[in-house]
Amino acid sequence: MNVRIAYSGKCNPACYPPGSSVEGDWSSVQPYCVVGLTFRNLAEATFNGYPQACSAPGVCDYGDRDGEVMTYIPTTGGKGLSVTAAAANTAMPSGSAPAPYDYVEALSKVLVYLDGQISGKIEPKAQRLTWRGDSCLTCKGKYGEDLTGGYYESGGSSMKMSVVHNFQVSLMAWAGVFFKKGFQASGTMDELKWKVKHGADYLLNSLVSQDPCIFAGANGNSTQDFDNFSPLEYYEQYVGPRPTGYFTAGDPGSEATGGAAAALAAAAYLLKSDMPEWYSSTIAKATALYEFASTNPKSFKTSSDPVIKLMQALYATDGDYHDELTWAAAWLYKATGKKKFLSEAEKWWAQSTFHNTLEVWNYYGANAVLLASLDPGNGAYAAGARQFFDQYLTGAIGHTLGGAAYPYHWSSNMHVANVAMLGAMHADAMAAADAGYAARLLNYAHFQVDYLLGDVGRSWIVGFGNDYPTYLWHKPSYFSTSTWTEAMGEKLWTGRDVGPWSSKQTGTDKFLQRGQMVMISSLQPQPHIAYGAVWGSPLYNDGLIASRKDYTYAEPSNPANTAIVGALAHMVQFYGLQGPYTGDMDEVLDVDYSDLLSSA
Repeated sequence: MNVRIAYSGKCNPACYPPGSSVEGDWSSVQPYCVVGLTFRNLAEATFNGYPQACSAPGVCDYGDRDGEVMTYIPTTGGKGLSVTAAAANTAMPSGSAPAPYDYVEALSKVLVYLDGQISGKIEPKAQRLTWRGDSCLTCKGKYGEDLTGGYYESGGSSMKMSVVHNFQVSLMAWAGVFFKKGFQASGTMDELKWKVKHGADYLLNSLVSQDPCIFAGANGNSTQDFDNFSPLEYYEQYVGPRPTGYFTAGDPGSEATGGAAAALAAAAYLLKSDMPEWYSSTIAKATALYEFASTNPKSFKTSSDPVIKLMQALYATDGDYHDELTWAAAWLYKATGKKKFLSEAEKWWAQSTFHNTLEVWNYYGANAVLLASLDPGNGAYAAGARQFFDQYLTGAIGHTLGGAAYPYHWSSNMHVANVAMLGAMHADAMAAADAGYAARLLNYAHFQVDYLLGDVGRSWIVGFGNDYPTYLWHKPSYFSTSTWTEAMGEKLWTGRDVGPWSSKQTGTDKFLQRGQMVMISSLQPQPHIAYGAVWGSPLYNDGLIASRKDYTYAEPSNPANTAIVGALAHMVQFYGLQGPYTGDMDEVLDVDYSDLLSSA
């Protein structure tokens, strides 16, 4: 049966579940294997509660494939470019030079990623992937609100969380506004608008009531969504009803409701000329959400709702909601032109905490860039933006050997795209005031984009370029209605819930779906190409984890596939490329998004 014994003997009880967090030496570049997962270094392992006794230096051994041990595949044959040189280069890159990559192709493919994550009823004329169909058709909240739509949040989870939708919708809408020419030239503007609207409509449906305000903040739970290894189309069959968590006056969460207000305002602004009536109604609801978030200021970190508590665990907030309120007020000002919102944004900005990464739970860098463009007379915003970018330009933020931004390993490629998009935006605003600094931002941004596309020796975007990853922790492209067998849905007893992979050690019976073991143990690539999915993270040495088992590297996620859309639209615009992309994509259908928008 080709079964290999990985370890003999009793498991170390000190390792399961993790204990208290302990700080260590974060500057180390030595990876450590801990309970079957590879951590960036020992400091990351101890910070996550694993004592050194549970760790071993090196990348984990994930098993055998074709007689070879699966650890990682070295990434070689790159261009040998220096991120330090790029960050210091005060000469503006030339847009008249030949484009290093087909950015139209890359942009077209990263937009397809969301078609694999889409939820709800897919109209026949909106069908993009042959292997994805209708799902979650009975997903409703306890008030009867329609939660069928939107997007599933990652490759390994079919949860739907407001904070993820907020991040996706607002940043993609912003990209559409800022890099309008790039999307138009590549023929992807209507597709972007439709996908922004699909996410925004989910948020609109989540607003159960405005007076009193009731907002559905999260839908699903860990047992149902993380333990389900079946096609999304069979969700109801294998999972059943989903719990929903809410924000109310008695249990508010300004990060989520403020972020939703920003997302709706940004989406409304993007779609204003196409859908004036939708714009007006959406702005009204965005304003209501902002008023609720700002007059009931409180972090969802302290929420008592069990589903909201799970969202907090997955997308942790430090309790500072001022950046989301800043983000909401700034977008309401941009979308309505009402000066009161600009004053509100300035007030909330003054109370925000600096963070050197753009995340689902922190918008400091995005706020600095957006407000610097909206209110250039206020030098605090440009100063905040410079403080943010200098963390990357000076190397205060870690980088892989090949030069990719690497604050930490889980979804580190998200930060590569995030700083690239923000840097391209701010370089435009800074061009007249400080041309040298603008050039540094642009050279650094281009370096990060081209790292993802292949400069280090492989592409990190699935379906694009050379040697892209084919073993992903991505259930939708592994399990489809065409690859599924009924036997894979069987639940198998695996003993008592006390082993290495348990975080609770309940001592009760533990069952796993057979499909889970099929996907984890498979030695075959994904049956379907998850076009456009950004691989979660390289190793520090730019190596590729050779197994889908380690989801901390192998899992694509919606937040990681957001800013890359804007970064690539910038590259199309910068090089003056023309689309649309006409190359073949297996199992991908053509869709007339202009027709979809006009009929929406």
